[in-house]
Amino acid sequence: MDRKKSILKFIEKNQRGIEIGPWFSPLAAKAEGFNCLVLDVFDKKTLIENAVSDSAIPREKISHIEEVDFLGTSTEIETLVGASDQLGAFDYIVSSHNFEHLPNPLKFLQGCGRALKAGGILSMAIPDKRVCFDIFRPASTLGQWIEAYFEKRDKPSLAQIFEHHASFAEFNRRAPFASEASKSLKGLYAQWLSSAEDASPRKYQDAHCWVFTPASFELMIRDAEFLGISPFSVVSISKSKGNEFFVHLRNEAKNLNHEDDASAHFSQRQRVLSKMAQEAPYILSWSRRIGNMLRTKGVN
Repeated sequence: MDRKKSILKFIEKNQRGIEIGPWFSPLAAKAEGFNCLVLDVFDKKTLIENAVSDSAIPREKISHIEEVDFLGTSTEIETLVGASDQLGAFDYIVSSHNFEHLPNPLKFLQGCGRALKAGGILSMAIPDKRVCFDIFRPASTLGQWIEAYFEKRDKPSLAQIFEHHASFAEFNRRAPFASEASKSLKGLYAQWLSSAEDASPRKYQDAHCWVFTPASFELMIRDAEFLGISPFSVVSISKSKGNEFFVHLRNEAKNLNHEDDASAHFSQRQRVLSKMAQEAPYILSWSRRIGNMLRTKGVN
């Protein structure tokens, strides 16, 4: 199954949906017959201008940019959808490589739960930290999500910006563990101090706020549902394919702080924890596959 089909496998064209930040590569495009609205922080005109000024974007892709129906950050999806009186009206939400940037994932998940019908699907593509520039960063934790939620965080923290850049690696596909990390540590620390001392409102700086492997993400989602701070259950979480994995979650439409069967949860939790402990060999086997492929092609 190809990437697009993997992400959209629980979605039908006649269903109503929202796609978050598709820019020039919509997965559930209106032009292809999907009944799907677009949510983005920029309007169509600005998206086109940004694409035109970016030489890395193929010129033919610019025409794929669609009208933006909900203008704003996806963290505020409940407010944006509620303003149009459409809460509970959608069958699915699609998000590709957006979730890891969100300052407040639990607020986003709760908002998606209110935008979706009961049983609605949240479908996401998420980068695997082991095969991208996040390779040297430790996996995020649910405690960090909860902290961001209670802080009502609306932008990446200074710590997250620092960690994003300080551990940013030039990913080496042939030898992942030899990927070269940033050497600008002192400069990044100086920026942190300067920002912390500046009394004016801090501008939004983009970063990978969160990093995951498939199992670490699964653990956080299952625990968040059990604690009653997310309405989503796991439908499926794929193994990594290249540098990403695919997530499908179902809106159980439960009240926050509901109670689940503790015995069943902790049995499942133990399984996921064991899976996390066994994930490390993935990057080694992936590296070997790349090496074997290159050798087969005669590349030294």
